[in-house]
Amino acid sequence: MRADGALQAAMPLYLKDHSYGEYVFDWAWAEAYHRHGLDYYPKLVCAVPFTPVAGARILAADPRDGKRLVAVALKLAQELAVSSLHCLFPTRAEAEQMGAQGMMLRRTVQFHWANRDYGSFDDFLAGMSHDKRKKIRQDRRKLAAQGVAFERKPGSALTASDWAFFCRCYEATYRGLLERMGRVVA
Repeated sequence: MRADGALQAAMPLYLKDHSYGEYVFDWAWAEAYHRHGLDYYPKLVCAVPFTPVAGARILAADPRDGKRLVAVALKLAQELAVSSLHCLFPTRAEAEQMGAQGMMLRRTVQFHWANRDYGSFDDFLAGMSHDKRKKIRQDRRKLAAQGVAFERKPGSALTASDWAFFCRCYEATYRGLLERMGRVVA
């Protein structure tokens, strides 16, 4: 949304003909549509690519603008005649706002690892059973023997080369799936 030429609010939307890369599992919905002779794709998706992390999806300083964005997105979904409008990993407040505007809310579970002030990896392992520690150590030795190494960098330290590598890895994750679907992958 713009006012006097300045951006006031935004909501990233993508028209998708598949569900790959979304980190939500709506394949059962797609299959149910198919069984009833309906098209699930295309669908309209509000999301931040590359991440299954909750965060702001409706970018508006004024809550009234956010409400208008959702209304416009719902209208766009009708105009495009898509099966549905999805918003992936919104904040709780955004989800409640969307629900109040008639969108169906999906309830799901995510598992999050919490660092309980571990001073080292060995401190982390110490809280596990002997068998789990042994298995993790074996797996790490196998990876090291194959030359696999890990480097942790904060976002501010990432270079253009790091981002290019990340994008290649992300694309490779779905390349085989797309090829099996018969889609052209450049």
